[in-house]
Amino acid sequence: MVSSKRALTLSRRLAPRSLSKSAASLKLCGEYPLSKRSDSWLLKDERDSLPRNQIRHFLTSATLRSGSQPIVPEKPWIHDMPLPKSEYLSETWKDGLFDDKVVFCTGGAGTICSAQVRALVHLGANACIVGRNVEKTEGMAKDIATARKGAKVLGFGGVDVRKPEALEEAAKRCAESLGGIDFVIAGAAGNFLAPISQLSPNAFKAVMDIDILGSYNTLKATVDYLLESVQKHKPATPAHSATRSSFPTGRIIFVSATLHYTGLPMQTHVSAAKAGIDALSASVGIEYGPRGLTSNIIAPGPIAGTEGMDRLATAGGMEKASKGVPIGRLGTVRDIADATVFLFSEAGGFVNAEVLVGEYCIPLRLHLILFYSTMCYDLSIFVLRFSFNLLLLLSGLGTEVSVKSALT
Repeated sequence: MVSSKRALTLSRRLAPRSLSKSAASLKLCGEYPLSKRSDSWLLKDERDSLPRNQIRHFLTSATLRSGSQPIVPEKPWIHDMPLPKSEYLSETWKDGLFDDKVVFCTGGAGTICSAQVRALVHLGANACIVGRNVEKTEGMAKDIATARKGAKVLGFGGVDVRKPEALEEAAKRCAESLGGIDFVIAGAAGNFLAPISQLSPNAFKAVMDIDILGSYNTLKATVDYLLESVQKHKPATPAHSATRSSFPTGRIIFVSATLHYTGLPMQTHVSAAKAGIDALSASVGIEYGPRGLTSNIIAPGPIAGTEGMDRLATAGGMEKASKGVPIGRLGTVRDIADATVFLFSEAGGFVNAEVLVGEYCIPLRLHLILFYSTMCYDLSIFVLRFSFNLLLLLSGLGTEVSVKSALT
């Protein structure tokens, strides 16, 4: 075993020059580092127990991608020209679908959430995105605003979803600046690879705090604004109450995952957190459904081009993952954005407390389990039928012999 300082020294010695800086600043997927120290790339409480060979494994794994270029290009969220619509939205939806509506999104500077917000803004909505990184959040807000001429997109940086007061202040600023909040996307998340043997309670808690507690804090900070939106767009007469879905407001989407459906090595902490988010959304939908507010989950499977997939998978790994998806390809951010538009639109007005699963990769072990289970079932049926027929045959022969003996 090595000490904390020794681990960091080894990391710098073992890493190539081009990787030393990247390794020293490795963070959770998203904006939430494991430690406030800029040079802490290992689990905060596991540096003291990480063997030298494990450090070498981390440094030479696909997570860090050896090469002369940094892992993430500088300021990838800023585009010289507006992003082509085809990259984040299909042609299914009509322009102006969300005119004068406001969406509030945590984790809005991330690859998936920014595409969700961009699609809504293109269709007429204004937006507020929040995140911890001030420069990245504000830069992404300006970039998203290019999706539609005249769009208002505010970026609130320095907001930690683990702190309720920070989210409450951000929601208040959003409502005051844009006239309310009609839709909410709770998308802030954290992730890193770690086996249970190397996962400390503090590291586990860090992901739980960001994902599940952060989602709950987002709900608490915005639910009153969502209920106000429901009342604001409520049908004028009771006779039209049956067509309430024609007034798409008061809706929240929690961004989850598919990891916990079958379990996944190195992702125990994230799987537990996402399962909690699913349960949270279901309860929100049941409690607030009678008041006109709907709550649903979008659970993306492996999505190509996202920060998480870029960090955690090689090109070969992505190819293998795509083969495990029944339709033969990985999902795209446009797939998730289209699902978001559906749930927030009139078409999704009767969908509540549900989980909309993006096509996900079926693990090889699940294929094997299903194959062997089917094979064993078929074999057991064959044995039963053979045994039954054998008994009938033997029974028939015995009866024939006894009859012949009686006649003689």
